[in-house]
Amino acid sequence: MLRLGARLGLSVERAARLGHMATGVTYVAVGIVAFLAAFDSRSKAMGSDGALRYMFAGEVGRIGLLAIALGLAADFLWQIVRSVTNADKAPPGVKGIADRMGWAISGVVHLGLAVSAVKLPSMYRNQLRSAKLKRRRQWS
Repeated sequence: MLRLGARLGLSVERAARLGHMATGVTYVAVGIVAFLAAFDSRSKAMGSDGALRYMFAGEVGRIGLLAIALGLAADFLWQIVRSVTNADKAPPGVKGIADRMGWAISGVVHLGLAVSAVKLPSMYRNQLRSAKLKRRRQWS
């Protein structure tokens, strides 16, 4: 098993905590949007990206999205370190391999969400511009 130095170990622990917090915020955002959608017949089904866009639209929301992206990227690093070092002491054999692969896959999914969170503000701005142009053309 690979061992980390004390300083690196502390950094990895902090990244793990930040990542867990960002993951929790993302899940809460999805839950809130799902809860609101249950009582609003006009709302459409949406995944994590849509929930983050809905919750964090606007200037202040951009800062929140970047913070979540940073946390999710940190969680990616933690999950990779966790799977490579077997930090949670997965048992040997097939179960241990499956656990470690699951941790790595979870990290990759969180990295994808982090990339989406970084891209969302610019995608949202482009959608608003397109909608404004469409409206102008309709009135012309």
